[in-house]
Amino acid sequence: MTAAYNAKDVEAFEANASIFLEIIDNMEKVTATSEYFLLGRWVEMAKALGENADDFTKELYELNAKALVTTWGSYNQSEGGRLQDYSNRQWSGLIGDYYKTRWQRWINARTSELKGEQYETNINWFEWEWSWVRSNTVYTTTPTERDLSALGTQILEK
Repeated sequence: MTAAYNAKDVEAFEANASIFLEIIDNMEKVTATSEYFLLGRWVEMAKALGENADDFTKELYELNAKALVTTWGSYNQSEGGRLQDYSNRQWSGLIGDYYKTRWQRWINARTSELKGEQYETNINWFEWEWSWVRSNTVYTTTPTERDLSALGTQILEK
């Protein structure tokens, strides 16, 4: 993608971006096969710590669980690359819902830029990330089928 972007080759950029996003989708599928690689497991364990607590405390545990693996803290800690993605995890749910969405937004902006169209020039990543952290999306705690043979064949065919 970088070489295509630097060469201002829109078609190559889009083709490589498509492959890149497909790899992310495959990572999501692979990590979903193990309970130890599920974002939902992490979030639910945090929420369980507040089992007998008030609603505010339960929500705070959930927020902190998600912030620890993404923004790590406030705007000042995150921006400028100081601590952004400091505690990065490759977990199902996080890969597909957080990282892929973030990459897709960046790819869309670069594609529009290469095409000479309007695009987001100053994306406030922290604002988007913090919104994700504050969401109450429920993520699965149950792993999927472990048979990834079709996925392996699909990857090898490319």
